[in-house]
Amino acid sequence: MDAKASILNVIHAITIDKSATLWDAVTSSVVYNALLLQNANVVAVFKERTANAQVECREISLHNPPRRAFGFELLTCGKEGCGRIPYSMPVIGPDGWGRFNFECSTCGWTSRAVSSKEVESYVHLVHSRYPFVYWHDYPPHVALSALFL
Repeated sequence: MDAKASILNVIHAITIDKSATLWDAVTSSVVYNALLLQNANVVAVFKERTANAQVECREISLHNPPRRAFGFELLTCGKEGCGRIPYSMPVIGPDGWGRFNFECSTCGWTSRAVSSKEVESYVHLVHSRYPFVYWHDYPPHVALSALFL
């Protein structure tokens, strides 16, 4: 399935079918599109159709080492003054305890190793049937980056 088909599925689910929540429509369409998630993250900005709903912004992505750990990509090197270039923080792991860390390919700095248990307040599985597809608030919470630093 290509990106256009995913978008059409979301539009159909929220305008014609109307049985799904907006979030469910987005996630059910995106999880079936492995090629899309291998090449890009999906950021969804939406407000559910309930009276007290708030506008939400979430990023959906793969747990895809060496690029992302738990669907999260660390954008900051922990070494002060490092002139890191984009996409130069590959994921290392898992280690013997299932933890992952990032390593700066510019300066060699290595982040602290973090387990799925430690990130569960910030990073969530989209659905238990898809163990490599995660979502988190967008932009990611500062505390999520801080776990690795």
